[in-house]
Amino acid sequence: ETVTCVSVMGGYEALAALESELNQIVGTKVQIHLFENLYDRGAYWLTIHPRQATKAQGLQFMLDHVGLAKAHLVVFGDHMNDLEMFHMADEALAVQNAETELKDAASRVIGANHENSVAEEIYRRVKGR
Repeated sequence: ETVTCVSVMGGYEALAALESELNQIVGTKVQIHLFENLYDRGAYWLTIHPRQATKAQGLQFMLDHVGLAKAHLVVFGDHMNDLEMFHMADEALAVQNAETELKDAASRVIGANHENSVAEEIYRRVKGR
């Protein structure tokens, strides 16, 4: 099966109507996420992709097939499309400007992503600080 992701940008009302219609047509066959762009407030994204094309599915594949099963899994996120991945990780780090529900699911909240917080956290861990 071909894996495809469709992203649509626009105003909230139009995308919410499209999200509702898609949910009626395809139901749980795909994952649909509607969220505000963290870098351009007032602009929204609607993403549609097959259930097997999630970040969590990609991580699970890596854990199962690349010898990482015993690795300590640390993930970073900002949107609800990261929630499934957060639930499977040993540590789930949300950026400060992440969606509230994602921050609630996080092991820890770090600085905002526009402050290079993810890169700084990775650097700190690699250097053992």
